[in-house]
Amino acid sequence: MACGPVLPGRQPSHSLGEAGHFVKELVPLVLGLAIGVSLQGIRLTRLRGGSIAAAAVAAGIFASAVNGELKDKGWFLFVSIDTLLVGLGVIGGLTLVAALGARLRYSRQ
Repeated sequence: MACGPVLPGRQPSHSLGEAGHFVKELVPLVLGLAIGVSLQGIRLTRLRGGSIAAAAVAAGIFASAVNGELKDKGWFLFVSIDTLLVGLGVIGGLTLVAALGARLRYSRQ
Protein backbone atom coordinates (compact mmCIF):
# COMPACT_ATOMS: atom_id res chain seq x y z
CA MET A 1 0.00 0.00 0.00
CA ALA A 2 1.32 3.38 -0.91
CA CYS A 3 0.97 6.36 1.40
CA GLY A 4 0.06 8.71 -1.43
CA PRO A 5 -0.34 8.84 -5.18
CA VAL A 6 2.24 6.90 -7.14
CA LEU A 7 3.53 8.39 -10.40
CA PRO A 8 3.45 6.13 -13.46
CA GLY A 9 6.61 4.08 -13.70
CA ARG A 10 7.49 4.66 -10.04
CA GLN A 11 7.25 2.16 -7.23
CA PRO A 12 5.51 3.02 -3.98
CA SER A 13 7.77 4.19 -1.17
CA HIS A 14 7.31 0.99 0.82
CA SER A 15 8.28 -1.40 -1.94
CA LEU A 16 10.26 -4.58 -1.37
CA GLY A 17 13.16 -3.11 -3.34
CA GLU A 18 13.73 -0.38 -0.78
CA ALA A 19 13.26 -2.82 2.10
CA GLY A 20 15.96 -5.04 0.60
CA HIS A 21 18.28 -2.05 0.37
CA PHE A 22 17.59 -1.23 4.02
CA VAL A 23 18.47 -4.80 5.02
CA LYS A 24 21.76 -4.53 3.13
CA GLU A 25 22.67 -1.50 5.22
CA LEU A 26 21.91 -3.42 8.42
CA VAL A 27 24.70 -5.94 7.71
CA PRO A 28 27.59 -3.53 8.45
CA LEU A 29 25.75 -2.00 11.42
CA VAL A 30 25.19 -5.42 13.02
CA LEU A 31 28.80 -6.43 12.33
CA GLY A 32 30.00 -3.22 13.97
CA LEU A 33 27.76 -3.80 16.97
CA ALA A 34 29.23 -7.28 17.38
CA ILE A 35 32.78 -5.92 17.08
CA GLY A 36 32.11 -3.21 19.66
CA VAL A 37 30.64 -5.65 22.14
CA SER A 38 33.28 -8.34 21.65
CA LEU A 39 36.33 -6.06 21.77
CA GLN A 40 35.19 -4.16 24.86
CA GLY A 41 37.09 -6.62 27.05
CA ILE A 42 40.51 -5.50 25.74
CA ARG A 43 41.94 -3.31 28.50
CA LEU A 44 44.91 -1.75 26.69
CA THR A 45 43.58 1.34 24.92
CA ARG A 46 46.05 1.30 22.02
CA LEU A 47 45.58 -2.39 21.40
CA ARG A 48 41.79 -2.01 21.53
CA GLY A 49 41.91 0.99 19.14
CA GLY A 50 44.07 -0.85 16.64
CA SER A 51 41.98 -3.99 16.90
CA ILE A 52 38.77 -2.05 16.37
CA ALA A 53 40.18 -0.19 13.35
CA ALA A 54 41.44 -3.38 11.70
CA ALA A 55 38.22 -5.25 12.44
CA ALA A 56 36.10 -2.36 11.12
CA VAL A 57 37.95 -2.25 7.81
CA ALA A 58 37.76 -6.04 7.44
CA ALA A 59 34.06 -6.02 8.33
CA GLY A 60 33.41 -3.20 5.85
CA ILE A 61 35.03 -5.22 3.06
CA PHE A 62 33.13 -8.33 4.17
CA ALA A 63 29.80 -6.45 4.24
CA SER A 64 30.42 -5.09 0.74
CA ALA A 65 31.23 -8.61 -0.47
CA VAL A 66 28.10 -10.08 1.13
CA ASN A 67 25.95 -7.36 -0.45
CA GLY A 68 27.53 -7.97 -3.87
CA GLU A 69 28.94 -4.45 -4.09
CA LEU A 70 32.55 -5.41 -4.85
CA LYS A 71 31.74 -6.22 -8.47
CA ASP A 72 30.48 -2.69 -9.18
CA LYS A 73 32.72 -0.10 -10.79
CA GLY A 74 32.78 2.18 -7.72
CA TRP A 75 33.44 -0.64 -5.25
CA PHE A 76 35.79 1.53 -3.17
CA LEU A 77 32.91 3.91 -2.39
CA PHE A 78 30.76 1.04 -1.17
CA VAL A 79 33.59 -0.31 0.98
CA SER A 80 34.21 3.10 2.53
CA ILE A 81 30.51 3.65 3.26
CA ASP A 82 30.16 0.16 4.71
CA THR A 83 33.27 0.74 6.83
CA LEU A 84 31.73 3.96 8.17
CA LEU A 85 28.54 2.07 8.98
CA VAL A 86 30.60 -0.57 10.78
CA GLY A 87 32.23 2.26 12.75
CA LEU A 88 28.81 3.55 13.79
CA GLY A 89 27.91 0.04 14.91
CA VAL A 90 31.15 -0.21 16.90
CA ILE A 91 30.33 3.06 18.68
CA GLY A 92 26.87 1.69 19.43
CA GLY A 93 28.31 -1.56 20.77
CA LEU A 94 30.85 0.20 22.98
CA THR A 95 28.15 2.53 24.29
CA LEU A 96 25.79 -0.37 24.94
CA VAL A 97 28.37 -2.31 26.94
CA ALA A 98 29.39 0.78 28.92
CA ALA A 99 25.75 1.63 29.70
CA LEU A 100 24.89 -1.92 30.75
CA GLY A 101 28.04 -2.13 32.88
CA ALA A 102 27.20 1.13 34.64
CA ARG A 103 23.65 -0.05 35.20
CA LEU A 104 24.84 -3.35 36.68
CA ARG A 105 27.30 -1.56 38.97
CA TYR A 106 24.58 0.83 40.11
CA SER A 107 22.09 -1.98 40.79
CA ARG A 108 24.63 -3.86 42.95
CA GLN A 109 25.02 -0.91 45.34
